[in-house]
Parts: sequence; structure tokens; C-alpha cells
Amino acid sequence: MAELKTGPVTRAELEQIWKSVVDPEYSRAFIDRGEGQGFEAHTQAMQQLARVSTGIDRTTQGLYVKHWSGQTFEPASGAQFATVDITITRTKEFVWSVVLPAGTRIQEVAIDFGKLGGEEVITGREYIFPQNTGFVSGQPGPITITAIADRQGEGFDNPLPGTLNRIAQVGVGLSNSGASIVLGTSIHSMILAIEPDVITNDQIGQYVQFIAGANQGQIRRVVGVTPPDPITPIDGGTALLEATQIFRFASVVVGTFIPGEILSQPATPATSIVVLQGPTHLIAQRQSGDLVAGTLVYGVQSGAIAIFDSVDQSGDLIAETNTATWRIMSWGEFGIAVTNAEHPNGGRAAVLDEIGYERMTYRGTGENDVGFRKRVANFADLVSPKAITRIANRILVPYGYEAHLCEVGKSSFRGFFYDGDPTQQNPAIAFAYDLDFALQPAQKLMLELDYTEFRAFFLLGVPRLALGEFGFAYDDGMVNFYDAAPYLSFFDGFPATASTIYRTLWHAVNGAKAGGVGFDLSVDC
Repeated sequence: MAELKTGPVTRAELEQIWKSVVDPEYSRAFIDRGEGQGFEAHTQAMQQLARVSTGIDRTTQGLYVKHWSGQTFEPASGAQFATVDITITRTKEFVWSVVLPAGTRIQEVAIDFGKLGGEEVITGREYIFPQNTGFVSGQPGPITITAIADRQGEGFDNPLPGTLNRIAQVGVGLSNSGASIVLGTSIHSMILAIEPDVITNDQIGQYVQFIAGANQGQIRRVVGVTPPDPITPIDGGTALLEATQIFRFASVVVGTFIPGEILSQPATPATSIVVLQGPTHLIAQRQSGDLVAGTLVYGVQSGAIAIFDSVDQSGDLIAETNTATWRIMSWGEFGIAVTNAEHPNGGRAAVLDEIGYERMTYRGTGENDVGFRKRVANFADLVSPKAITRIANRILVPYGYEAHLCEVGKSSFRGFFYDGDPTQQNPAIAFAYDLDFALQPAQKLMLELDYTEFRAFFLLGVPRLALGEFGFAYDDGMVNFYDAAPYLSFFDGFPATASTIYRTLWHAVNGAKAGGVGFDLSVDC
């Protein structure tokens, strides 16, 4: 008996099926000639059908909320972003240090049919660099960085190897003259001429090269834009240019500097912000003063230390008025090329959330797939008091706690209390609506309920959760204060994790209770 086939059909299996149903002489003629001589007409169809089979398998399996014994792909999940390793190289202009900033977008370029041959088509799928990367002087690469799809969904797993090969860039070749350079410490201002071309937000992160004027030959990165006055413009706006410093180090480096951290030099009052560290150079943005070579610097966050051998580029430019000519450079001018060796993977559509929506079960803020899947799978467990308790405990039990249901009319929650005779033993008349629960905590449920609450209402007792960030220790009496240990007093804390659990719990119960029934959460009920 043939082995039962499960899961998607592969290209190799489709080829075996094809060979089994056609005349052997017919198939051998194509196979012997190979790809490019006719066989590709068949193998292309096999590959496409294999992709279709995979899509069918993933779609059907994704309709299951939970794993089952015959699972051939994962069940429904929440939305996820596909990721892919992008390889970056450069082939020229090795003297320049260049940064590809966080947020750089890589586009998929597919080859479509054209009358004169294949035509490049930008599909619209883009993948984003999550942090700075790039090259320092003399560094050819390759560098690998994991990029993240700009939208969720499994469709972002589709790009073939080698198709993520274009860096999205707007405004290449923009140029103008008559600009002015106003010097700053961390940022220099380039005030643009009032007529086009001008620099906009689309050019942030790209490089400006000065092609005439006092700064001819210099390149600087655009880090911001100030638009012109929309009513009475007197210029074309201002491009904010990074005061870029480039340092060389030959040997003395301990640790790794973190992009974005402060670089400090104890021997001077100078500080800079780390932009990118390479094998032999470090790129930074000046903040105050100028770091000097030959004296130790350290990263305030990383603790890394180095002694720079030389300053290859100062953060300075030369001030000039209406004489600077500039242009926007392309990444290709730096010899930079990008590609992907493998398919992206990990993209998922929000199928679990869609199934939950159909069942009127909604994901709580910060709720993961594991907890949400349990609630979606058990959607029929609703309305009854025991069902409410079970729903609450599915959320609390993993943290080691349980909920308690307090229904109006039960002995623990009689419902309506007003001034009575405190000498009486009968609990229906012995208590007053203005009891001080701080002095009598056992009577905290002796509450005055309004007309909408005294019949269709319940309290769900929940524990006081000690989960989350609880703030900053500070002066409080003679024992607990900000310089004492252990730190037991706090004044600005917020238990974020506990709040997320309470919010998830409230939404779960609100979706399960009967219509028209009110409820509230009561800590320590």
C-alpha cells in the first residue's frame, strides 16, 4: 500500500507524477535537453503548482484554532511581520564612510514579461532596516542585517532570492545653488534658495554633496528639514545636516559601542553620539566640544572604551552665504548593492484575531497567542456563573491566582444596605451604608447599589497583583527612603503588567456575561 501523503505536494513529487503519466520517451526527450531547451516549460508549472499546494496547506491549517494530530502547518495565529537577511556590499568609493540609517527601505524587484524581454517591476513589498548599518572608510563588506517587512502577513514571505535588490530612494539628483551654511554644534543648517530644487522630508537620511562653494567636495547626511514659512516664504526651507565626525582607531578598543549612546572623553568636556562603529573607524555626531585623538573615550551605556589614532573628519563645515551649490547623492554612487540569499519568512496574517472576531472574542491589549487561543477555542463557555469564573481563571491561574464571583443576593453580597440598627445581629439590618471599610474590611461588600445594579449585577473578585514596574524609591518617613536598601517605598510607579492582565480579564468577562448584566472587578473581594 502506498504511504499516505500529508502536507503540501513538493516540486520533486510533481515531477514524479508527471513522469508516471506521460510516455517515457516523451519525458526523456525534455529531461535530456534540460532547462532552456524546453524542459523549463514543465518545471515552471511544477514549481508554480508546488507553491499553490503550499498556499492551500497553510491556509487550511490556519483555520484551526488549536493544534490537532494531523497538523501539517501551524494553526491560526496573530499577525506577524516577515523577516529577511539582507546582504550589503559596495564596489567603489571606499574612502567614504556612509551610513544606511534605521528605516531604510529595501524594495522587491520582480521580472515580468515584456515584448522586448523581461521588464523590472517594483511589486510594492518593502523591508525595513531596524537599526543603522553601513560602511566605514576602507570597508567593502559584505554586511548582513535582518530587515523587517513593512506590513504584516504571509504574502511578505513570497520574494524570491535575489529580488530584494533596490534601496528605496526619493529625490536622487535634486540640486540647486545659492544656499547658505549656518554653523551649529551638532547640526548645521543649510538654508535653501527659494526656488526649486529644495530638500524635503523624503530626503532625510540621504547624503548631500557640495559641488561648489566653500565646502566643495564635502558630504553630509540630512537628519531633518524645517519647511519655509507657508504664508510669506523668504527661503526654500532649511535642511539640517549632521555634524559628522569620523575617527580612526588602530588597536585600542575594548567592547562594542552602541549606536545612539553618548561618547564621552574624560580629559575634555567634549561629547558625541555614536552613529556607527566599523572595524577601523567610528562615525559619530558631535554634541559638545571636539573629541581629540590620543585620549581615552568611553561609551556611557555600553562601557566600551577606545583611544582614537586620528580624526579623519571634523564635524565642522565652513559658513557661507548664498554661495553653496549642492546635490542629493544616490546610494549607487557609493557602490552600494543589496540582495537576499533566501526567502523572507515568518509573516502571518491575523487569522486568529479574525476567528475571535467572528466569535465575539477579542484580544486583550498585550495578550499573546497562547492565552488568546484558549479563549477563542472555548468560546461556547459563556453566561453562567461557573462559566464566568472559568473564563476569569483561564487568565489568572497561569500567574498562580484565582477569581471569586460575588453575586447580588448571596449571603456574601446581599445587595442593598442602608442605615440600620447596629445592635442587631441580623446582617440584613445591622449595617450602614456609610461604614468605614478601612476599620471594618470584612464588611466591604455591604454596599449601596443603585436601581440598575441591585438585581442584574455581580462583582468579580480579583487578587491584588504585584506584577510590573512599581516606580522610583524616594523619601518616605525614617525607614524607607531613596538611598536605603531594600527599596520599599515608591511614588511614581505603575504596575503595567497587572493593568494589562486586569484589562484582558475585563474584556473576557464582558464578552461572556449575559446581555444587560452589569459587573465590576473588585480587588481582594
